[in-house]
Amino acid sequence: MQAKLRPVGNSVGLTIPASELKTISAKAGDVIELEIKRVVRHVRADWNNAALWQGADEEPMLLKNVPEPSLDEHEWE
Repeated sequence: MQAKLRPVGNSVGLTIPASELKTISAKAGDVIELEIKRVVRHVRADWNNAALWQGADEEPMLLKNVPEPSLDEHEWE
């Protein structure tokens, strides 16, 4: 998950999507522990690095690898 830091008065705030809070059963007022992996300065800077894409290590399913449909083996009524 990525989140954008936003100014809140003299401080900085972080908005966490409700779906993320639901997955960890957290609600407003709860104390959570965060780990910062890295700071992203340019959001699209790594788009050309396919190794960072989700599922990049999986073999793509190409249409040439899909078996032919067997619709003609049976008569349709």
